[in-house]
Amino acid sequence: METEILVVRDYDYFSSILTEQGFSVINFPTIKTEKIIDCAELDKIISEIETFDGIFITSPNAAEPFLERFKKTWENYRGKIYVLGQRTNELFKTAGIETFSSKDTKNAAELLDSIPKNELESKKFLYLRGNRSLRIIPEMLRDFAEVKELIVYKTAATPTNEKQSDKIKEKLRNKKIAAICFFSPSGVQGFLENFAEFEQSTIKIAAIGKTTARYIEDKNLRIDFIAENPVTKDFANGLVNYLRREIE
Repeated sequence: METEILVVRDYDYFSSILTEQGFSVINFPTIKTEKIIDCAELDKIISEIETFDGIFITSPNAAEPFLERFKKTWENYRGKIYVLGQRTNELFKTAGIETFSSKDTKNAAELLDSIPKNELESKKFLYLRGNRSLRIIPEMLRDFAEVKELIVYKTAATPTNEKQSDKIKEKLRNKKIAAICFFSPSGVQGFLENFAEFEQSTIKIAAIGKTTARYIEDKNLRIDFIAENPVTKDFANGLVNYLRREIE
């Protein structure tokens, strides 16, 4: 079995773990995150923040622009801040702001399920998200709560490196890649936009969490590995163990 792994983002801690374990890594980021230039609407929302019973933030990309403004006035806020993910939670912890989160919640649906329903019913919430977010929170709350959505960052396609793209296409056609690693639905979308003729066959597909895995399946692809915990270290180490079993 081939041991070359395609990672659809820049070289980072995840890729370094794979490299240290003897795998050859190809990094090909398909998306990039951009800040919203005009933050007038976010500033207005912050000035009215006390009108919301709670705030949902499920990404560090959404947390950063919010915290830049909110940390000056957060002591006056009496609602709850619901966050998802270790990195998002750490940003608030560093700012000294208390949040509601759970180590057992791995996606937005599980986060909502962990909150007592009486905390949600007939309440008004703010949901900060990216332009490509799947909108699970407003969809799940729409029948019994009001949700104001605000886009605070954008995910866009990265400029394509034609030479590298052609090399990867050839490797994919010839099944020279053992696995492809995805970290978000938008990353999957970006990959398919770049490699529209991709045929999976024996190539393994790995996802950091259930939300990304479901999106992969919705695209009629086979999901072979899902990280037990949606954090970088666990994803990388789990994938290494999985691939070694497959190779043996």
